[in-house]
Parts: sequence; structure tokens; C-alpha cells
Amino acid sequence: MSGGNSFNPILVAVTQLLKADPTLMSQVTGVFNFVPDNQLFPYVCINTTSPNQYQTMDRYGQDVTINVDVYGQTIGPNAYQGSKQINDIMNSVQRLLSRTFFPIIGWSNLGCVGTYSNTLQNGKGLTYQGVMRFELKVLQEYSPDY
Repeated sequence: MSGGNSFNPILVAVTQLLKADPTLMSQVTGVFNFVPDNQLFPYVCINTTSPNQYQTMDRYGQDVTINVDVYGQTIGPNAYQGSKQINDIMNSVQRLLSRTFFPIIGWSNLGCVGTYSNTLQNGKGLTYQGVMRFELKVLQEYSPDY
């Protein structure tokens, strides 16, 4: 039985899934794990958190939390007055991730479900932030050498 960390393969898989959707990409200026300086709004930022680890008889698994944040501003290019823009983007992310089985290199995706979402207003009312959380269960791909 092996071990390892599923973070990077999950980040790659989620980023590719979101970037491949024309509807979402028409709503945002980008999808990132690390947001570049001076990035125009609105955009999506993806992160993972510490997994709960478990083992089956022949494989190693993890329950991983995926945090997806959506940012928009009420000033500047692509500005929107209110939270509707953020909510529309969050609906697109929810459609793509919740209750799906997208491929993850080296891991079997046993399912992804949305567990939390909220819209916040930050920075003196200039920035809207959509906060989403998804729970993902993965098993390391089976190898008879384990």
C-alpha cells in the first residue's frame, strides 16, 4: 500500500475542469491557485486543505476539502454593482463540481459534493467574495504491486 498527497493532482484536475467550461470562462478573467498581481476581476481561486486519510484493504484514500473563492469588484473594469455577478459565477462552479466524478491523475474520484457557500462583501463594500466548499473522496489508483 502506498500513500502520498492528492493536493496537486486535485488542483490540476479542478483547474482544468473549470477552465474547459466556456460558460464559466465567459464570466471570469481567470481560474487560479495563485492569483497574479494586478489580476482583473472577477476571477476564481482554488485551494485544498488537509485531508482526512484512510485505507481500504488494498488502497490508500483521502477525504479532501476543496475551497473555491470567487472575487469581483464594484469599481474598475468588469465592475458589477451587487452580488449577482458573484452568484452567477458560483452557480457555474457548482454545476461543474457538485456531484461529479471528474478525472484526477493517479487517483480515483469517488465523488465531489458541495457542502457550503456564502457571499461576503469585503474591503469597504468594493469587493464581493463568494466562498464555496466541496468535499472530495479519492482513492489512490489500484496497483497489484501494493
